[in-house]
Amino acid sequence: MPIYEYKAKKGVDELVEGILSAESQEDAVNKLSQKGFFPIEIKEKEDSGDKRTKKILSQLLSKILFKLNLRQLVLNRVGSRQILVFTQKLATLMRAKIELLPALRILYEQTDEGDFKRIIQRLYNQVKKGIPLSRSLEEFPHIFSPLYTNAIKAGEASGSMDEALGNILDFIKRKEALKNKVSGALIYPSILLVVGFLSIIFVLVFVIPKLKGLFMDVNVNLHIFTKAILSVSAFTVNNWPYEA
Repeated sequence: MPIYEYKAKKGVDELVEGILSAESQEDAVNKLSQKGFFPIEIKEKEDSGDKRTKKILSQLLSKILFKLNLRQLVLNRVGSRQILVFTQKLATLMRAKIELLPALRILYEQTDEGDFKRIIQRLYNQVKKGIPLSRSLEEFPHIFSPLYTNAIKAGEASGSMDEALGNILDFIKRKEALKNKVSGALIYPSILLVVGFLSIIFVLVFVIPKLKGLFMDVNVNLHIFTKAILSVSAFTVNNWPYEA
């Protein structure tokens, strides 16, 4: 069985290295994932070979793994509430004059396991490499909007990240308040529509058929509009799944 050398992340910033035996590179990835490691580099241990080719393949595997991870995050959308809490906490830490990297580490430790925790871990690792937070956020366009990332970019340029985060926080709160207000305003009309629809069905199925018998008994010449209503009622009754 082939032997693989690996480098992997354990937690936010702990880097682990080692070797393991596996049937294939994919099998090695699965074994590392079962241990709770995030693979960065995996290569087959050989005494000879083209090191450059192996390095390229290893880097390609790392990119594929991250893309798959990112795709999973997109499929499992992060809620707006999580974005709100993240922004609020980060703004508070920035106002307390805590540097960005330690602040992200604190947020990572305070976040429950899940997709958003992995996002914060990715942001932490990118910022640790010297990549601006705004560029790191752009890796998650389905979670952080262009408005969000541009505001962070402006805060980085002006040196006022706490103010930029405060503006984003105000915007998110207003957006959520408007969303809740619209949802609440739509509840009453929706109830009226449902009640109105059920009332019409009740009249067509249970009331009008009885009036039809009355009209036939008196033998009067009905108006065309009345005939149309009786026809609609008959059609509804004939297609009604329950006995009237």
